Amino acid sequence: MNQVPFLNIEYFFSQIYQFFTGNTLSRFWNWVADVFYFIAPHTRWITILISLICFAGIIYAVLQLRRLNEQVQEKYLADYHALNAVEQSRDGGNLLRWDKIAQHAGSQNPNDWMSAIIEADIILGEILEKDGAVGDGVGEMLKSLTRGNLRTLDNAWEAHRVRNSLAHGGSSVLLNNREVKRVLSLYQTVFEELRFI
Repeated sequence: MNQVPFLNIEYFFSQIYQFFTGNTLSRFWNWVADVFYFIAPHTRWITILISLICFAGIIYAVLQLRRLNEQVQEKYLADYHALNAVEQSRDGGNLLRWDKIAQHAGSQNPNDWMSAIIEADIILGEILEKDGAVGDGVGEMLKSLTRGNLRTLDNAWEAHRVRNSLAHGGSSVLLNNREVKRVLSLYQTVFEELRFI
């Protein structure tokens, strides 16, 4: 005679009932109680140990943050001092500033490329202002000049337009190392005419 398979729900619920009322659950609760009664007398020492570990972790984190902060300051202070060594240099710091721009241009980092072009434009503004060009900003000062005043005026305009597109477009402007060097060569012709370098 063939047996008919069926789900014995009564057996299923009896197993659940036995788990919560029978030996399995009571053994588990006995084990929990034993652990608790073993730990309870030592709670003070355990909390002291955990507190000491946490305190040591805090001290370690603070020391690591301080070390990291010192490294960051050393890196950026070195750059700052190099750019601001103008008074200490015989040529007024011009070549030092231009060398720093050239280093940024030779980098593999696009942010350094942007910094090189922006710094070159800042220098252009300083030179034009010192030479008596009139206007607010480099663009206005360039408008006040003619090719009679500045033979490399077209180069200055082209370089300044690239700088403006970077300033307004930011990271959306696609730059490559060749273009950066081309733009800086434009600035270089202007700086040479104005005897900056």
